[in-house]
Order: sequence, then C-alpha cells, then structure tokens
Amino acid sequence: AAKSTIAEEDIVLDACARLFHNCVIVGSSETRATERLQAIAHELENNEPMLTFYGRQRTTNRQWTQTKIVLRNGVVIQAIGRDQAVRGLKHLDWRPDYVLLDDIEDRETVQTREGRDKTIRWLFSELIPVVDPRARIRCLATPMDSDSVPVRLIRDAKPRWPSLVVPIKKLDSAGQWEPVWAERYPLRPTPGKISVDELEEQY
Repeated sequence: AAKSTIAEEDIVLDACARLFHNCVIVGSSETRATERLQAIAHELENNEPMLTFYGRQRTTNRQWTQTKIVLRNGVVIQAIGRDQAVRGLKHLDWRPDYVLLDDIEDRETVQTREGRDKTIRWLFSELIPVVDPRARIRCLATPMDSDSVPVRLIRDAKPRWPSLVVPIKKLDSAGQWEPVWAERYPLRPTPGKISVDELEEQY
C-alpha cells in the first residue's frame, strides 16, 4: 500500500513543521534505512511546493551524510540498521522523539525463532529505552511469519499497539475477490507485475 512512500512524505512535512526534533529511521540494515533517508533528503531539496511554503532546508554550514541530515530549523533525521548500536542517537538535548521501523526483519532473521527473538529483544531492551518517553514509534511491515515482530507487537505488546492491517485482496459486493491495489498487484498474472497470488506465495 505504498507504506514507506507515505511515511517518507509524512516525515518530510513533519520535519519542516518541526513536529519532531530527532527522527530515527530503522531498517533491516543500515543500507535499507539510508535508502529511506536519501528519498527524504531528495524531497527536502527538490520538492518545489514544499520549498515554496517552508523554504530551503539545507544550509551550507551543515553537511548531510548518508546516515544523518540536519535541517535549517535544527531538526535531525537519522538512519540506522536493526541490531546497530544506539549510542549517539541523541542530538543536542533531544532524544529520538519519532522512530520509524520500516521492514526491520529480513528473510534470514525471520526464519528462526532465535532470529525473531533477537530482533524483538533489541527493540525493547536497546532501542526503546533510549528514545524520548513520549516518542511516536511507527512500525511498517509486510509480515513474513505468523510470529514475526509486527505480529507480536499487535498480539503481545502491553499496552497493545494500535494497528492498521491492509489486505492485498478483498471480497467485493458480489462475493468475488478483487485486489486492493490493482495497478500494482493485479489479481491475475500480468507481464511485468506481481499478481496477488504470487505475492501471497512469497509471504
């Protein structure tokens, strides 16, 4: 459902409006997290309507790196990989107050109970304790196992995490299956596109 793209847009607008001070994007690896940060940096530098409204956010005295950018208004956005050391995430006086967990599991780690436990342990014993107590933490994921981290957050976390589950297909008024995102995942095989059935087989 284009969840990562929507999250990127949300971070861009919230950063410009200074609705957070220190955002941390977490991916299954640092490379995956920096891909999100690069897309955000691109919008901050090239989105003309945003630039017209908020002005230029990159200044010459602040170098942007692959893993950290600091905006003109002082907001910082950082990218780290799952299991990475979380020391140094504090920016000036600000602990992370917005955390985006974006598909933090991969096929290798989700295959075993040990791998899934390691990820959930890192999340609750290392990452969450260093963020601001009032931080927003959002988890975006396509569950790859019935016991994967996003499933466990919905099922086991106390207090329960609010959740929105977007199916890849639904029953129409006539009781027939129809794809939720037909342009991206058609119900039947289409050249160059993954069908709903193929997507279900993957996960």
